[in-house]
Amino acid sequence: MAVNVGTVITRLNQEFESQKVIFWYDDNAEFNESIPEIESNIDATVWQLHKSEQFKTKLFLEEHRDTKYLIYAPFAKPAIEQNLLTDIEKYSGSFTADIYQLTLHDAGLPIEQLQFVKEHFKFFKSQERIKAFQKYRDARVNQTPEFGVIATILKLNRLQLNEILFKLFNGGLDGNKYLSEFQKYGVSEFFWKLMNREFGYVTEENSLVHLLTALFLNYTYAEMEVDFPKELENFKMEQISNVVAFMSDFSDSYGAHEDFEKYAAEIWDKANLQKHLRKVSQEALQKINFFAGVDQMILTTIIERIQANDLNARLGGKELGEICAQRGEKSKHRNAEYQLLEIGLKVLQANFVPYDSMENAIARYITSEYQVDTLYRQFVSLYVKVGDTDTYQAVKVLVERQYINQHLNPSIQSWNDCFDYDLIPRSKRQLNFYRHQVAPETNRVVVIISDALRFELAKDLQDRLEQNDRISTSMDYLLTNLPSVTYMGMPSLLPHRQVELMEDKKILLVNGQPADNREKREKILQEHNEDSVAYQLDDLKKLSSTQLKQKFANQKVVYVYHNQVDAVGDNAKNEDEVFKASAEAISEIDKLIESLRTINVAHVIVTADHGYIYREEKLSETDKIDLESTQPVMKSLRYAITAEKIDEIGVGCVPLSTVLGNDDPRYVYYPKSANVFKASGSNNYVHGGSSLQEMVVPVLDVKTSSNKSQAEYVELKLGNSSKRVTGLTVPIPLIQTAPISDKVLPADYRIYFIDDQGNLISNQKTVKVNSTANDVGKQQQQIQLTLRSQTYDRSKAYQLVIENTDSGEKTFEKFAFDITISNDFGFDF
Repeated sequence: MAVNVGTVITRLNQEFESQKVIFWYDDNAEFNESIPEIESNIDATVWQLHKSEQFKTKLFLEEHRDTKYLIYAPFAKPAIEQNLLTDIEKYSGSFTADIYQLTLHDAGLPIEQLQFVKEHFKFFKSQERIKAFQKYRDARVNQTPEFGVIATILKLNRLQLNEILFKLFNGGLDGNKYLSEFQKYGVSEFFWKLMNREFGYVTEENSLVHLLTALFLNYTYAEMEVDFPKELENFKMEQISNVVAFMSDFSDSYGAHEDFEKYAAEIWDKANLQKHLRKVSQEALQKINFFAGVDQMILTTIIERIQANDLNARLGGKELGEICAQRGEKSKHRNAEYQLLEIGLKVLQANFVPYDSMENAIARYITSEYQVDTLYRQFVSLYVKVGDTDTYQAVKVLVERQYINQHLNPSIQSWNDCFDYDLIPRSKRQLNFYRHQVAPETNRVVVIISDALRFELAKDLQDRLEQNDRISTSMDYLLTNLPSVTYMGMPSLLPHRQVELMEDKKILLVNGQPADNREKREKILQEHNEDSVAYQLDDLKKLSSTQLKQKFANQKVVYVYHNQVDAVGDNAKNEDEVFKASAEAISEIDKLIESLRTINVAHVIVTADHGYIYREEKLSETDKIDLESTQPVMKSLRYAITAEKIDEIGVGCVPLSTVLGNDDPRYVYYPKSANVFKASGSNNYVHGGSSLQEMVVPVLDVKTSSNKSQAEYVELKLGNSSKRVTGLTVPIPLIQTAPISDKVLPADYRIYFIDDQGNLISNQKTVKVNSTANDVGKQQQQIQLTLRSQTYDRSKAYQLVIENTDSGEKTFEKFAFDITISNDFGFDF
């Protein structure tokens, strides 16, 4: 097929931009009559070559080397042994008016692919497609141009098998436009042959739904290391190592993992996988972490064990809590649900032992037992986050009852059995906070007082702060006044000579002055130390560093008041959000301390006015004590103040004079259990009474530095290995070099093999390196990589890559490969 004269003229002018002499053998003399027109429109002189004038032409060209000539021959090019112009043709250009050969030339393909161009001319008709095709041309495309056609259709960034499939699957399974273009441009059959060679995919169906189903099924059973079921034989693939390598990359690839998640859900339903996976062991099932349905199966089994009170059950050789911890870390779908059950199990397995003294009670609470309150708070917060009441309601009921009946109520009762206000050391009384914690300081100190920041919340804050190596902390405690409420606690933290509770108001006078707002408290601070000031945290968090620095300039004592938890909990309409408010309080204080650190505030003390009790279960009338009194009484759910002597079972009391160190004739009454008095107010969130949760408040001492952080990411290294690979499945031992601390940061690592060209030749595994254990044995783990099925050259260098995905740093370990695989198609993943 020949082109028209206009096209010939255009192409010749393009060729003469870089050539002086061009030979054109026009086999059938199709353009012989058009030569005059062509010559008048090109930047060269036409020399008409005759068969008998080769020598003459040769001499002519030797004598006229500075002129551009088109040597036009209206006959076929003679054989080399009969062609005297062969040597000149070697350094000259050549031209043809055959459309296929011109297209071949434009595409940059070798002459051996002329037939391919003819057969796929529909694709090569477009100059835009040809230009795109050229971008992918390499030795592989020169040999197998179908790759270039596929890459052009898909508009790939890289011509790799995983990129081909990622882009193809991204187009959808039904009515896929890319697959339609494969058919239109004649590469559909090649694509399915490629699937056969790479994955051993053999089927008469040739549909993307079937292909993807086969990939997911084979990947699933390979990961479980169990036999592929006979009833799914229609989906069986032979090149399993390639399936694993591709699907692993599909799962983890930044640009494709969302499609993987979507299709995993579709395949789960279409293949009715739950029916098939019910037949495998728990041990095998736990190896799968890419189907939400598998997570649901495992979670359901754990829930059944919990409801049967079989808390020590083992599934697949693992304890229930261990399964939740491991899968919660790896699961892409049900992380919160696994955490919910893991924490619920810890609450259910917590056993309370009565205290033998007040000192023992406090010591146990501040070292370990506060964690039960933390666990309960985390459980309730996760329950709200998960939002699946139908599935987890029964577990929540069990956890709620365990927490209240086996921890909260017995611990409060045991505490009050040994509680004696007179036995509280003077240094641990809230009234003496300023004298012991603030007054001795010669340098600036910032005191953050967070309303209802109970001890366990401050421990969470401490853990968060200690992740920063520029911050050091130590934790102490105080016991609040009774009642453990804001109007008593906040004034008690101020400097004072005397305090007294007003007769008819909930106001504690400090040196005869009310201290029921920030301005009044600031005045009292300044009377004791003129270089003092008081702020609201909400006002400070809006400021820039410069503005914040100005606020703290020349001040020796700064009190910062924070009201997040109590503001929410004391409102009956939203008291069920108190745990959310608790988490927000921790976050806000953490951020403020970091802001203060950057403006060179070196010392911060975090404390609270009181703690609180919170339970989700609604109080019944039997949980309420009717405290009858004939005299005026100041009463709330967890305390009552009256001058009347009341003798009531389950009710304790302490003289207010003992609490305040004055001659007040009144008494503070409180339930000696988790019960409440009949009074108005919130039901779930309460405080004011005598319990460790209400009375023990933190004294978190924080020292900061403005120095640059010395923290570095934890290292992950290859463990003891022969570094010799003899099969497609390769065990990789790994060692975490140090426990996580304030100077060693956790990190995620990606592990995989590459060849000497840097091409990926295995699946990729992501490893979370976050162990805090000092035990070396607990810092070791082993993963398994699967190499793709191809021929490996023993003389070439193959490397294991250990890549820190947080920092981007990579370490390389050379491995010797001693594998021979016959199915090499020359494709990298």
